[in-house]
Amino acid sequence: MSLEDYTRYPETFSPSLVDVYKELTKVPSEMSVALTGSFDMEQNSLDPVASAASISHFWGEMTPYWKWVAELYHEGMVRTYGGLAAVNREFIPLGVVKTLQEGKFRWQG
Repeated sequence: MSLEDYTRYPETFSPSLVDVYKELTKVPSEMSVALTGSFDMEQNSLDPVASAASISHFWGEMTPYWKWVAELYHEGMVRTYGGLAAVNREFIPLGVVKTLQEGKFRWQG
């Protein structure tokens, strides 16, 4: 076998390369993160009506993605905004709230 043939289709010549290739191209399953005491204290101050598609009042209702986001960034949010509720819904115009709920926006930057 020539070097060109081997480098052209390496997964067809080596079963171990095929296994590694399949493992690396597989989409991993979501893993949750454990609740910490510092986040638990801040979470109690949240509005209990928030959806599971964000950081909510109830840890069990949050998706693994939002659990990771909450644990990673809650200290900075508390330092910057004084709590996890960075925005008070009472002060947002109704049109902005509807747009945010519908997800019809794209962040620029």
